[in-house]
Amino acid sequence: MDEYDIKAGVVTFEEVLGEPDEETTIKSSIQNENDEKITTKSAVKGENENENDDDEDDEKEKLRKSVHSQMLSFKEKGSFEMKEDVYAFITVAPVFSSPFMLACIVIGTKYIVYGTLISGITFSGLDDEMPKRVTMIKFFLIPIAVSMQADLMAVYEKIANIRYDPGVLTISKTATRTKFNFSYALRFIDGALSLTANFLTMLSTNTTLGVFLNFAALHFLQDIDDVIYNLVAKGFYGDSIEHMSVTCRKISWPRRVGDDNTKFLGCLRVSHLDTILYFITYLVCLSFYIVHTIEMHAANIDFDHLFERLSNTADKADAEVGSF
Repeated sequence: MDEYDIKAGVVTFEEVLGEPDEETTIKSSIQNENDEKITTKSAVKGENENENDDDEDDEKEKLRKSVHSQMLSFKEKGSFEMKEDVYAFITVAPVFSSPFMLACIVIGTKYIVYGTLISGITFSGLDDEMPKRVTMIKFFLIPIAVSMQADLMAVYEKIANIRYDPGVLTISKTATRTKFNFSYALRFIDGALSLTANFLTMLSTNTTLGVFLNFAALHFLQDIDDVIYNLVAKGFYGDSIEHMSVTCRKISWPRRVGDDNTKFLGCLRVSHLDTILYFITYLVCLSFYIVHTIEMHAANIDFDHLFERLSNTADKADAEVGSF
């Protein structure tokens, strides 16, 4: 076979399949264009979604920074007015002056009332008389019992947000840092006694109506110092004491910001202590509630009856005092 015959025997795909017609070529071109358009739209859509997500994140970050900067500016300019109660006289009035002595009498009276009330609370004989419905209501009233303690919350506010300002000495020379801290120490004792009386009275009450009535009845004890201060401001106790209430209204305390709001335990700041102390107080009360609930409704558990033993000890002490 010569060279011409070999070349003649070569067959190409085009010769076998034949040339594609014009209609097939057009359809193929249109399909390719559609595929390219779909791919382009998908890519554009994905980019837009990513841009929208980025925009939303940027907006949230800007809003967060804006709120933070606004609150920082507010706190730097803001201040706390002096609380209008007899504890203000402890800070501002001279020691042994009539306003100072009036405040001591009122505060001492509250201590005596709370102490007498707490000593009379008993948990004896409640095992078979405490409905589970009442126990459930007490659980939901725990945060209310804590939040209602205005004096205790004022102490937490002071620790976290209020700082002493030596500038108040220009208004009252006796408003020293020592007396400022001493007034809040007395207020803390007041708030702790009030919370103890309210909480233990609530736990020892075995009716739904009794729980709410005790809340309303005991709440007025917290306002004794406020009532006396309002009477002082109206002139019921003389001009000299009323003048001291006018002086107290001139005093305000700066907020804790900047270098005074230091960090501790990593990311926490001193200004966070009010929230921390609030929840610690709630958890302590919740723990006592759990112990009391176990005593009331889990007789099959070998649990030491703490509240009942405390009641028996108090009753025994009262009996010994009465025997004299």
